[in-house]
Amino acid sequence: MRAWIVMAAVVLAGCASTAPTKPLTAYTDVELCDLYSRGKDAEVRQEVKRRGIIPEREWMDIDAGVVHIGNSAMSLACTRGLPSHPGGIHNSVGSWGVKSQWVYRRCPGCAAAYVYTENGVITGWQN
Repeated sequence: MRAWIVMAAVVLAGCASTAPTKPLTAYTDVELCDLYSRGKDAEVRQEVKRRGIIPEREWMDIDAGVVHIGNSAMSLACTRGLPSHPGGIHNSVGSWGVKSQWVYRRCPGCAAAYVYTENGVITGWQN
């Protein structure tokens, strides 16, 4: 049975506008998912689907705002966006591939939520 969690919403002071500032085709996949997380825009979603960035089975989780172990890191970006300062994404690269720690923190002194991925798949989290 897959474990799941509803992560605390990440509220970022001074978020950028959720409207695309360039043609959708000019965004990288991860930028497009980050944009979708901030506005849930139908046109952005359509572009994400057109590119096949997210497996169809993960859209229900994205719509519900939940993160499951085994889902793609891109679904994390579409659900919660990219971590911003003072958080970030920290990567370790080795013969095993790429392990990442996504750190979501609202302010320098605030507690952080961590999501871990291995080779682009969510493997765990810590609050």
